[in-house]
Amino acid sequence: MPIIFTAEDNEFAAASGSNVNYTESYSYFDHPPNSTTDLTITANEGDRPLMFFLLETPTI
Repeated sequence: MPIIFTAEDNEFAAASGSNVNYTESYSYFDHPPNSTTDLTITANEGDRPLMFFLLETPTI
């Protein structure tokens, strides 16, 4: 059974697609953190949803 949790409003941002690794040094956020509300995250089978690591790239 997947783990589902809700992120705090205005505290989550993501980079996806061509925004990831925009340069060797950084990625661009798709939208600023203050544009995100009511975000629900569902872990994929085999994910460690409560353990986040620097430079980890999850599937979105």
